Amino acid sequence: MLLESEQKALLGNDTERLLSIAESKAQAATQLAGMADARRKALLAGSTDTMEAWLPKNAPASLPLWQTIRQLAAQAQQINSTNGKLIQSGLRRNQQALTALQGASQHAAGLYGPDGQPNLGGSGRIIAASSRVLKNVARMASCKAHGAERPRKRAMRVSVQTNLQVMS
Repeated sequence: MLLESEQKALLGNDTERLLSIAESKAQAATQLAGMADARRKALLAGSTDTMEAWLPKNAPASLPLWQTIRQLAAQAQQINSTNGKLIQSGLRRNQQALTALQGASQHAAGLYGPDGQPNLGGSGRIIAASSRVLKNVARMASCKAHGAERPRKRAMRVSVQTNLQVMS
């Protein structure tokens, strides 16, 4: 199923595959909308009934098929919702890493005092935390490049949260 492939690509951070899947999803959605419109026009022309009310009166043998279609639609909706949550989670992680790196770059300008000596007052903690974030990102990229399994998401989330706590 297309949505399950999307979920695997999301979990595997496979952006190239996600782009291909997004195109396929758009085409499938357009086709489904066209078929639903044609069904409504052909079957329900002049009727105010819903499919659930129309089928028993006009095509009772088709009712089990319609129920199967409705169940599949509900499953697709659930998977799509889960995929949306995965996307939001990934966006939050990226935003946290970006915020940490931006904070480090803003404080990097004050690394040296007027006498040329290192001035690591509060900035040292931010740079150290940002360094850990970069190492985690590099480790994930290395694992992916070498075909190894990704580090567990929870461990990465805890690592990012710890790094952000150190910075505050």
